[in-house]
Amino acid sequence: MGTDRYAYQSRLRRISPMPKLLLTGSALLRAGRLFCKALGAVGAMYFLALNTPMTDVTMALERLHVPHLMVELMELIYRFIFVLTETASRIRLAQESRLGYQGLRRSLSSLGTLASMVFLRAWRKADRVYTALESRGYSGSLVTLSGDYARGAWLYPLTAAVAAVQLAAWYFERRVMG
Repeated sequence: MGTDRYAYQSRLRRISPMPKLLLTGSALLRAGRLFCKALGAVGAMYFLALNTPMTDVTMALERLHVPHLMVELMELIYRFIFVLTETASRIRLAQESRLGYQGLRRSLSSLGTLASMVFLRAWRKADRVYTALESRGYSGSLVTLSGDYARGAWLYPLTAAVAAVQLAAWYFERRVMG
């Protein structure tokens, strides 16, 4: 009976569910390129998000024929992010002033209370926002007014210089990486 158990274990060792990982030079090169592309995409997204006003992003999405429901939800969620963080910071400050985060047990209890209070206040705030929208004649779509902008002709040479630097970096990468 003891030998059967060992035979079963040795059979398990032979059939491994994990494939063997082979690290070759070309695989590492492909992984490096994939990492650089992902990093560039994340950098471009951060650049867009941090340098473009939210109204401009939503108006561009509307021009690109993104569904209105998605754009409106994006606007409302963006607005509520700041409301929720402000509410959570006020509740946390009140809890800290009452020694709510002294010790692990009390910290977990305070964190649970914080989460439930933020949820309840967000629910109430959303109900008040919806009531306010309906009282102002909400017809199913939010109207966002665009701002007037002056032409940025001085940005054209700067953009060309940045593009030239990027092309030079791309060329250098192609030459070095192969």
